[in-house]
Amino acid sequence: MRRRGFVLLALAMVALLVVGGLLGALLFRSGPSTPAPAAGPTAGVGAAPVAIAPPAPVVASVDTPTVIGTWSVGNGPESIVVTPDGRRAFVTGSTADVLTSLDLTTGATATFPAPGPPQYVSLTPDGQHAYVTIARDNPPMNAIAVFDTTRNMFTALIPSDQQHPYALAVAPDGQRVYVPNHDSGNVSVIDTRSNVIVANIPVAPMPHWIAYTPSGRLIYVANHMSGIVTVIDTKTNTVVTTIPVGGTPHSIAVSPDGRRAMVADYDGNYVSVIDTATNRVVGTVPVGQNPQDVAFSRDGAHTYVVNNVSNDVSVIDNSRDAVVATVPVGTSPRQLAVSTDGRRAFVTNGESNSVTVLNIAG
Repeated sequence: MRRRGFVLLALAMVALLVVGGLLGALLFRSGPSTPAPAAGPTAGVGAAPVAIAPPAPVVASVDTPTVIGTWSVGNGPESIVVTPDGRRAFVTGSTADVLTSLDLTTGATATFPAPGPPQYVSLTPDGQHAYVTIARDNPPMNAIAVFDTTRNMFTALIPSDQQHPYALAVAPDGQRVYVPNHDSGNVSVIDTRSNVIVANIPVAPMPHWIAYTPSGRLIYVANHMSGIVTVIDTKTNTVVTTIPVGGTPHSIAVSPDGRRAMVADYDGNYVSVIDTATNRVVGTVPVGQNPQDVAFSRDGAHTYVVNNVSNDVSVIDNSRDAVVATVPVGTSPRQLAVSTDGRRAFVTNGESNSVTVLNIAG
């Protein structure tokens, strides 16, 4: 009986060892159960490169655009950007703390609460995030808010100790945002991986507007009350030159081929033409009254100038540097955005509470 009990005990121990070995093998194969890594910042491009869809084929622009519609957009529409897929636009308003989404097929709108008065808006290349300048005098507030376009909500607020951030722009690779600070006389640089301001670059007084060269290596800054355009190397974040343009440069755009920049002079009622190879003004083009914004057609053949007081858009033929058409829009037009495929342009009308839709292609 003692021997039989010993044998049974030995068999039981072997069975336990076999079962334990099997369990250990299974655990080793599957690995321990560990929580998933914490998600990175919900705003900004993030550490991994972002896949950007190839641009849509661009059609040829025409000399004389036509108005094909007017959509009601409340809250004094100011700045406008079109998403890369061309399906909607985002619009800031001067009379309410909201960001408006505009359906570019139906004209339907939706508004989303903003953390303060939104000024200007710029999209990341993939269209997943919008950066919005926030500025208020009383109580004071200066910041850049980040809006997640997939969730339709603001997800981050980047405080700034600079005064009155204005018409910001996201870099072509989505890794940086450059923000002109109107009252501080400098340009802030935001790293979109961390959503932190990493530099402030001194420029001429009252910087208003920023335009990138196609490669993103240089930015051109229109300094409103100084009569100066500042050129900044984005690799070193240093000023490489300044270009006297005279008057009151309000906004600036660089052509799709990067060969020229157009500067709207608000009080002078003209556009300065800059040759980017020499960084010199090579001509001026008279336009309407108080030009506030300037934008290129996607094919680079035309420049559109939004004239704030004459309530129209001047169309410049870039091969002749001459106005070839003037198109009436709403009251107090502020900014113009061109669709991804180059067929349409959208003009915000601040006092009409509307967006004018232009057919700019053949």
